[in-house]
Amino acid sequence: MALALLGASGAALGTDTPQQAEDEIVVIAARMKIINIEYALRGPWLKACNLDGTTGTPAADRAICMLLQQCLLDGKTRREEAKQCVNARIDDLANHRGTLPALVSEAALETAAAGQDSQADDAEKSDAIIVTGARHVINPGLWRFTEIGTYVSSMSGHHPPGTRQWEACIPDRRDDLAIRYAVEGPPRPAGTRMKRECHQWRITLSGRKFEGRLNCSRPNGGNSYGRMTGSVTGDTLEASAEHKTVSGRGLRGQGMQQPAFFATVKTELSGKRVAVCPSR
Repeated sequence: MALALLGASGAALGTDTPQQAEDEIVVIAARMKIINIEYALRGPWLKACNLDGTTGTPAADRAICMLLQQCLLDGKTRREEAKQCVNARIDDLANHRGTLPALVSEAALETAAAGQDSQADDAEKSDAIIVTGARHVINPGLWRFTEIGTYVSSMSGHHPPGTRQWEACIPDRRDDLAIRYAVEGPPRPAGTRMKRECHQWRITLSGRKFEGRLNCSRPNGGNSYGRMTGSVTGDTLEASAEHKTVSGRGLRGQGMQQPAFFATVKTELSGKRVAVCPSR
């Protein structure tokens, strides 16, 4: 089955206007809308998903199929319904740039479920991310990271997808820092408190491939866990991750005790070396 995301009425969503050039995420979202999708289904599940072009950002390419799958699971299985749904979710990416659903809503909902003050605890510091096996594959310089995330399931209902972009200076022979900076996201301004997020990734780099595992126990009895796979070259980094959270203890009934909050989030990440590091 083929899905052309834009009809004739979408021609105005090109990427050459000055306003779009000022915001790369808006440009990426516009490019996502001119990609045609060839896909096959088994029920509401994608059996195959192929694109006839590229946005120039591999994470955005992978996210197109991720958003399509989410629309199918929401019941939008007819071609025109799926097209409208995917276009709407791409618009959400542009409108919610700077945030990811998992990293914003999860902590707040977990805290509400536990009935605790959100300022009670700080998150793990960034050095909770442990990278082993680095072999100096990654070239030093200024790197730009683009990440796209969306809820696959959530007890609290629909959440729009989100995206964020940031830059980091990678020193020579520090592949471990490149992966840490990619996984922990944008740097926070000095003096700001860190949200209660789970950062305890354990990542192993083997040649040009890496794998990560996440497992965090929550003070309210919940748990966060995740898996990540990725690859690196001298000037690029690609990663796909799934992050699940089950938090709190719901009301005990006659049957199995239900969690107060659960969510599954998938993210796609692309990094590329864009320049030398600025002089200090």
